[in-house]
Amino acid sequence: MRTLAIILFAAACTGSGEVRYSAQAEVTTPELVEVEPGVQVVADYDEPVFYNDGFYWRYYGGVWYRSPQYNRAWVRVETVPVAVRRIERPERFVHYRAQGRVEARDHREGPQPGPDVRDHRVAPPGPPPGQERREEAREHREEVREERHDAHEVARDRAEVRHDQKEVERDHREIERDKARGDQKELERDRREEKRDQREEKHDRKELEKDRKDKDKKH
Repeated sequence: MRTLAIILFAAACTGSGEVRYSAQAEVTTPELVEVEPGVQVVADYDEPVFYNDGFYWRYYGGVWYRSPQYNRAWVRVETVPVAVRRIERPERFVHYRAQGRVEARDHREGPQPGPDVRDHRVAPPGPPPGQERREEAREHREEVREERHDAHEVARDRAEVRHDQKEVERDHREIERDKARGDQKELERDRREEKRDQREEKHDRKELEKDRKDKDKKH
C-alpha cells in the first residue's frame, strides 16, 4: 500500500483578528488487482474487499458491506452490483496476489471522505441524512419490480403453451371424429351394397326357378 501525505490549511478573518488552522494527516491507498471485468480486489489483505463503481465492497459472514474507504465506515447493503455479486466464493480472495499489473488506488480520485483531521468550524459536505437508505430502497424496489415483471412474463408464456396444447388436442379430436365418421359411412355403404347384392341374387334364383318350371311343363 502507498501512503499519501495531506496537508490542510484553513484561515478565517474577522473584524477583530485572524485565525489560522493547519493540520497534516496520512492516508493509505491500497493496491488493487483486477479479478473480473470492472472489479478489483485489495491485494494481500486480511479480508475479501473489492472495488467497483466508486465504492469498496466487503464480504463478511455471508453479508455484503459498502464503504468509500477500504478499511472502515462499512454499511451493510442488500443491493450489490451485478459484477460484484457474480464473484464465486469471495472469501478465496483473502491475501490475494496475482501476476501482472497492480494498481494503487488514490482515494482522492473516488468518492472518498477527507482525512480525520479537519477544521470543525465548517461542516464537511456530505449527502443528506437518509439519502443512502432511500437510494438502497429505490434500487430494491426496482429489483422487485423487475422480478415481478419476469414472473408475469413466465406466467403468460405458460398460459400460451397450455392454450396451444389445448388447440392441438382439439384438432386431434376433430381428426379422430372425422375419421370415425368416414369409417361409419364406408361401413353403411358396404352394408347397403351387400343387401342390394342379396336382393339381386334372390331375384335371379326366382327367375331361374321359374324358367325351370316352365321347361318342365313343356315336357
